[in-house]
Amino acid sequence: MVGRHMAAATDATTDAPELAPNRTRGSVRQMVLALAIAVAITAIFLPVSHFLGVTFGEYTWGYFIPIVVLKLVPVICVLALGGRKLLAPHMLRGGEAFRVAWRLCWLPVVLNLLPFGLGLIGLATGRSELAVGWPTRLAVGIGLVLTVGIFEESLCRGLLFQGLLARMGSSRRGIVAASVISSAFFGIIHVVVGVELNPWWVLTAVLKIVQAGWIGFLFCVAVIKTRSLLPCFLFHSLFDINVIIGAIFDQQIGAGAYTTDSPEAAMGQAVMYGIFIIVYVVGSRRALRTLRQIDVPDYGELRRGESATS
Repeated sequence: MVGRHMAAATDATTDAPELAPNRTRGSVRQMVLALAIAVAITAIFLPVSHFLGVTFGEYTWGYFIPIVVLKLVPVICVLALGGRKLLAPHMLRGGEAFRVAWRLCWLPVVLNLLPFGLGLIGLATGRSELAVGWPTRLAVGIGLVLTVGIFEESLCRGLLFQGLLARMGSSRRGIVAASVISSAFFGIIHVVVGVELNPWWVLTAVLKIVQAGWIGFLFCVAVIKTRSLLPCFLFHSLFDINVIIGAIFDQQIGAGAYTTDSPEAAMGQAVMYGIFIIVYVVGSRRALRTLRQIDVPDYGELRRGESATS
């Protein structure tokens, strides 16, 4: 009798699924390494890109090629730190990752596409003239749109966000904090200090940080849900698609500034950013609901393969 009970207990133990490692501590080492690389890339890339003319560059291959090389650096760093799954094509099988990310981010994407549509209407109705050499400018513009999205997503959602999750992902509050911190960083890198720091500049800078940061927050939720950066690469490129309008017409890269110290221009930008932020907040209910339902802990993809005690 006792033997049968012992045998049954042994069988039950044998058949029980293997439990996942008890990850009660985040990895300080992985977080510090990822954050240090992200900050270093930002500190190096921004001055170098300014020297190469990113802010007011021309749509030429001589400008485009070195920029592409620079913007692949965070992708390589994500791979080196163990984030291969974030960039794996097999994560897109069936298109489910794109559908999930689209349901989270569609409203800001569509709203941002409106100026692009207006530009195309102006082209179709003959109210705007094509730039000289527009085919080359168009090809370079498309390349820039794609590479900017890859660079910023690898930097902010790949290195920074995943690095923060490596330490802070033990609780839902920590995951939200990691999302907010990386999104604030994403907003800040869209503000360039190069004008007079008057109240109008501060107003537009703060609104731009909130507007871009909110988009970054939605992208963080999409990465948590899909375990992939690839949908964010695409949707981020759609946010930058207005660069293509600048390529078709006679405009320089960066001609549309995110901030201004002019009172007249600042009022217009403030209204625009305010409308965008309100729409983003209204459209973020699904993302907030998704955050409440995610599995905890979530230490991101950079900790894969580490021991539980690291």
